[in-house]
Amino acid sequence: MTSNHAPASAMPPPGKQATTTGLPGRGGTAPDTHGTGPAPWRRRRAAAAALAMLAVPLAVTALTAIPAAATTGPYADAATIGVGNDPYAVAVDPSTHTAYVANSYDGTVSVINGVSGVTATIGVGTNPDAVAVDPSTDTVYVANDRTDRVSTYQGEDTVSVINGATGKVTATIGVGSAAVAVAVDPSTDTAYVTNEYDGTVSVINGATNTVTATIGVGGLPDAVAVDPSTDTAYVANKDNNTVSVINGATGKVTATIGVGIDPYAVAVDPSTDTAYVTNENDGTVSVINGATNTVTATIGVGTLPVDVAEDPSEQTAYVANAYDNTVSVISGTTNTVTATIGVGRDPDAVGVDPSTDTAYVTNEEDNTVSVITYNPPSSYPSGYHQLVAHFSGLCVDVYGARTSNNTAINQYTCKTTGQANQEWRWNPVSGGYGELQNQNSGKDLVVLNASTAAGAKIIQYDQNGTTNGLWKPIALPTGSWRFQNENSGQCLDVPGYSTSPAVQLDQQPCPVDPVGLEQTFDTR
Repeated sequence: MTSNHAPASAMPPPGKQATTTGLPGRGGTAPDTHGTGPAPWRRRRAAAAALAMLAVPLAVTALTAIPAAATTGPYADAATIGVGNDPYAVAVDPSTHTAYVANSYDGTVSVINGVSGVTATIGVGTNPDAVAVDPSTDTVYVANDRTDRVSTYQGEDTVSVINGATGKVTATIGVGSAAVAVAVDPSTDTAYVTNEYDGTVSVINGATNTVTATIGVGGLPDAVAVDPSTDTAYVANKDNNTVSVINGATGKVTATIGVGIDPYAVAVDPSTDTAYVTNENDGTVSVINGATNTVTATIGVGTLPVDVAEDPSEQTAYVANAYDNTVSVISGTTNTVTATIGVGRDPDAVGVDPSTDTAYVTNEEDNTVSVITYNPPSSYPSGYHQLVAHFSGLCVDVYGARTSNNTAINQYTCKTTGQANQEWRWNPVSGGYGELQNQNSGKDLVVLNASTAAGAKIIQYDQNGTTNGLWKPIALPTGSWRFQNENSGQCLDVPGYSTSPAVQLDQQPCPVDPVGLEQTFDTR
């Protein structure tokens, strides 16, 4: 594979930066100086060396077989989006469905809205090689690495802080030498930055934009991810083949865990207290139990796995395999690869929007981002059906059987003939969400004015592909269904448990109660 960083005769492909749950970038060393200190640029090992490493016996559990590369099952390539030069890292804000891509050669960050393309380009420092998002404060952190991986030019060792609402850089924070990874703990408003040449982690207070501590870890710390549920940071040390575990409350390293060869990326699933570490020259992923700080499984993936991101809503990990031009999908429940998806050339980074089950993969050689959507199988019945409000026994109805936009969606006495205005079909789109389409009008059930407020009314409108018209059918233990709107996160609702006809439906927060009768519907 020829790199776009230097002539093929001069060097093997350069090292890559990539992202995790904390969405940092990565680093490396020159091939002949591994373990002797920092190299003047980071570069990936040659493919032959990586393939040879795959034969080295592991000190942990047996490898899972690698399936043949293919785009299979419920995964779809929804879009390919052009970005800046050398897209090296990506982070996603699930609260705004926004992806931020660090373009290392441009010194910029591309802002992607969902799958619609780049909406802004923000200038940051030189060599931005890592990016992370704090969704609780709508803040983006970009690590600007001191080396450009092509020459001996020495750039910055800083972190640019971006206000996500305005797209402006609000602060620049000095950190250690060769800032190659960054992750955020939104529960403590803290960012962690790995300094590759120092063997340290800088701790940034998000409220003051100051470094409050510097923590020593292993050699060449190339990746960091945070579990906010346990206030724990995991740092992958490439030079030692280890992961340092940091207690966020004390700022101390509490454990050091041996993993595979050249750990290059790390991601965390807070819902299961599990960390996933890609081992670049093993072609594997180490699975760490956060409660015991032990490796519980080693999973074979593609060649040169340089990044991993976790979707906790599906307990699924996505692994970018740079040499194969693929992404491996790992089931967190079985620790097996369930799909292998072809993407662009030299995929370096992957980030996930768990609210939409969407993965963003940066393809460095193409200067693009592949957008992968997951449409999980649903047991919701196909075809048109009446939706009966469980509490009232009335049907979801288009007022007056009208076919015009903005017509109210009410509950009304269920018909046995001529009921097309009460017949609805769920058309799956992506991430478990789909359109609820009326048979009579052909229009979709949507929230008025795309409101995210509780109590917003429900109407019908033309299909337009926006998340305001997408609903996830949630199966309930009773055999009934609840419908959650993708845009607002709220559920289709009959106001006040009403049993009266002609009451317009609204949206309300989805209840913790698994029954929640005012939001329960039956099909017939």
